[in-house]
Amino acid sequence: MQNPESDRPKESNSKCPNCERHFTCDVANGCTNCWCMSLPAVLPVSAEAKCLCEECLEKAIATGIAGLRASADEFRTQ
Repeated sequence: MQNPESDRPKESNSKCPNCERHFTCDVANGCTNCWCMSLPAVLPVSAEAKCLCEECLEKAIATGIAGLRASADEFRTQ
C-alpha cells in the first residue's frame, strides 16, 4: 500500500555510498515515486546500483552530461 504524500516518513532511511550522508528514499518507504525521479535520467542504472543523496546524484548527473557533451563534440569533429 502506498503512503500518501503527507504520511511519508521524514527520517532518513538510506546512506549515500559516496559521501555517507543519510537521506530519505521515498521508494524504500513504500512510495512509487521518489525525489530522484524528477531529475534527468541520463545515467545508466543497474540492479546493483545504490541510491545517492541529492547532492551526489546531481554531481553525477552533471558529470554524465558533461561526458555526453564531450563525446558529441568529439564525434562532430571526426
